[in-house]
Amino acid sequence: MQYLFLLIFLYFLLKDFRKGVVIYAPFKFFFYEGFKLGPTSFDIVLSCVVCAIFLAKRRKIITEKFPWKMSFLILLISGVIFSFYPSLYIGELLRQVFCIYGYGYVFFYCLSDKSTVNTFLKSCTLFAILLAGNGFFQLITDQNLLGNFHDSFYNAEFKDNDLVRFGNFSRVRSFCSHSISYGVECVVFFITFLYMYFVYKKEYFAKYMYYAMFFCVIGIITSGSRTPLLGTAIMVLPLITKMRRISGKQKLIVILAIICFCMLFGSYVIEMINSIINPDKTSVEGSNTTGRLEQFAYSIYLVQNNWLLGYGNVNIMDMKNFDYGILYGAESIWMVTLLQKGIIGIIAYAYFYVNVFKHLPLNNKVIFVFFILGWLLIDSATSLMGINMFLPIMIISLLYKLGNRKCIEYGQH
Repeated sequence: MQYLFLLIFLYFLLKDFRKGVVIYAPFKFFFYEGFKLGPTSFDIVLSCVVCAIFLAKRRKIITEKFPWKMSFLILLISGVIFSFYPSLYIGELLRQVFCIYGYGYVFFYCLSDKSTVNTFLKSCTLFAILLAGNGFFQLITDQNLLGNFHDSFYNAEFKDNDLVRFGNFSRVRSFCSHSISYGVECVVFFITFLYMYFVYKKEYFAKYMYYAMFFCVIGIITSGSRTPLLGTAIMVLPLITKMRRISGKQKLIVILAIICFCMLFGSYVIEMINSIINPDKTSVEGSNTTGRLEQFAYSIYLVQNNWLLGYGNVNIMDMKNFDYGILYGAESIWMVTLLQKGIIGIIAYAYFYVNVFKHLPLNNKVIFVFFILGWLLIDSATSLMGINMFLPIMIISLLYKLGNRKCIEYGQH
């Protein structure tokens, strides 16, 4: 079956390289973690093929300056150091070079005109429906069809998915590694389609995106996590100013959708928000603000003798001198990066976003900025299993290209 998938994506790449790259982009988050292809992973193989073809065609494809070149290079150097320290981890090296930053670089250039943007959005819609539709099926039947299929190629097991987090409400993960990652992926695709609806409706919004948005909203809630809710709250803020652009009928649909959402999930959202403010007075389990601060302090203490490079590509939870009781739930990207990559990793991560803010698109800057702020909040709250830097890079590239509209409308740079 893996080889059939490989042939399908290779067909798209050989037929039209740019479209093949953007078609596969969202599906990386199905094939990235644990989906094996012989001795290596599916995503490593296909990403290496993509990068090799790009090198052969780069003179025809590269038609503008890459806006985040220096920060990409620094992130890549940090990732390469991580893959070598304290010992060489060849799989991690390939993932850093080809799957994340190599593919991110190629993706930026392949998203070159209206046709490729529409192809990418169609692929995102299909992926989101499979992701959140499977999650909805899991919710009502307790059968995770695509998750079980994915896990059949992966030997590991993550037991937190069986925990009850909110009363009798069981968390859903679909085919993601963890329910929080599932909720965050649903947020990213829901917000992307919402931006298309409010900002680029005539050019890029299609009716079938409504189905994806519906399932993604259910996915955000049934992931049983506060992180996706917080990210959504930040990312939707700039859309308030866009309401005046839509018709009265469309405003009515939006208002009715909000009312239905509040009626169905209002108490859940309030309970989740209350769990952040008053964690001792709710039934919601998991890390709270006080616990996070304690984990930050403990992480700084642990890394004081390895502050430059951290502990490298080791399983932090297996370190004998670490107190697992304190670190359990220490999922913030800042803590994970500090422990694994040290100060070099922290600087590389922070500089990327500084660089992104220095290169804003010409139009719809507020949308661009609030997506990044929402993502930073998500990443700062939780380190996401099965998700890597390519996810924000993918959407940031889309919003950047759409914000520079002449590049997309005429396929010129």
